[in-house]
Amino acid sequence: MPVSLDALDGYLARRMKQESEFGALFDLETDSLFVALTGLILVDKQIAGTWILPAVYMRYFYVLVLLSSRRYGQPEKRTRFGPAVAVFLFISLIAGFLLPETFAIPLLATASFAVVFSFAYSFVMLVSARQNH
Repeated sequence: MPVSLDALDGYLARRMKQESEFGALFDLETDSLFVALTGLILVDKQIAGTWILPAVYMRYFYVLVLLSSRRYGQPEKRTRFGPAVAVFLFISLIAGFLLPETFAIPLLATASFAVVFSFAYSFVMLVSARQNH
């Protein structure tokens, strides 16, 4: 339900031309908070192991890397598959509470790998774009 409402909110904002830089950033950060807290709850309830934490905190790690590399403030490099990875992660986190462990753990592991890969790819794109200028 939260994923569908989030998608509907973004769709309506674009459709009604009510987009704003603040709204986009607010949406990104609330999504990141949802992912971080949901992952922490999955670990706390022993549904998933601590191996999931790097993936669910990847947004915050990414921002720290940008800050430490003096790349913060530059436009982030978004990938075509980033939004799909985010939706996959949201659904996987929710499924972690609903599916049996034999299905939930591989799903969460796959989503975690996809998130780490997506952020790593974005960072490589950012660095290579900077070097080409």
